Amino acid sequence: MFGHTLGASGALSLQFSLHIFNNQFVPFYYPTTLPIPKPFIKYKRILINTAGFGGKAASIILSQI
Repeated sequence: MFGHTLGASGALSLQFSLHIFNNQFVPFYYPTTLPIPKPFIKYKRILINTAGFGGKAASIILSQI
């Protein structure tokens, strides 16, 4: 809760993605350019792109089995 979260952006995105998998719901306040999905759509894959200190960047695709 202290400092800035640039170094923890990957962990925060991972936690939010797991929350989406568990609840199968994306809150309306999450910034997205995608249309709001219908309630019966099941999220199977999520792509996370993060940036960190010193210009480091990483991407990961999470897949729910």
